[in-house]
Amino acid sequence: MKAKEYQKIYQNIKEKAPLESGVQTLVYMFLFEIIKDTDYQLIVIDRMRKNTQFVTTTGISDLAIVSDEFRFAEEGKNNIISYVEVKGTDINLYDFEDQIKGQLLSCGRILCTNGSVWKYYDIKKYIERHSENDIDYILAKNEHEKIEKVINSLEAIERMLAIKKSSYAYTKKSEYKKTYEREINELEETKTELCGKLQTLLMNISWLQNVMDTPIIDIKIYDNDNFDVIKYMKLKSELYDVISTW
Repeated sequence: MKAKEYQKIYQNIKEKAPLESGVQTLVYMFLFEIIKDTDYQLIVIDRMRKNTQFVTTTGISDLAIVSDEFRFAEEGKNNIISYVEVKGTDINLYDFEDQIKGQLLSCGRILCTNGSVWKYYDIKKYIERHSENDIDYILAKNEHEKIEKVINSLEAIERMLAIKKSSYAYTKKSEYKKTYEREINELEETKTELCGKLQTLLMNISWLQNVMDTPIIDIKIYDNDNFDVIKYMKLKSELYDVISTW
């Protein structure tokens, strides 16, 4: 997408309807052109149900970049490369840091934007760049793997809860309803235990907030409503560089 095209669409959205849905369309058009000649695909996931593989501990993102091998399923992660979280033009991304953290921890990568500010976070890349030695790298990697295991379990429970609650809502027979109630309560208890374990793990790591404070890409292409063509070109260049390392 040429700079003038991006600028025109963004200005129309900001002036007429500065909503997330408008920005999402712009972001989709922009990213599609960047990845169209790669081995990745861009898909819209913001209306997916909680029983899909896209669920995270902080909801479902707006878009996802997946590999060509991706096939939709309702269990487990399946070649998800990065999430893309989109906000309205007047929204400050910093106000949604907890949501972004949850999706980042789930996938390991996330691209966030409100059309003006673009940020890209990548846990593995951060650990590689900021490890002072091999031991430092191994410790951080092990911490991340422990967190991933807990999050995967939480997401599996969230998917199962969605299925059980749906079955409960549509079941007529009282004996079946009681079975679903028991299963739902057991899953909720397990979920609470895992949430506590996750919070303990997150409290004991030193690098997660640093990941948020030092994004791999951090570019603002609008400054006081003035479009910066140089920063726009820099954004495209850095995105191409990032994709080449996936």
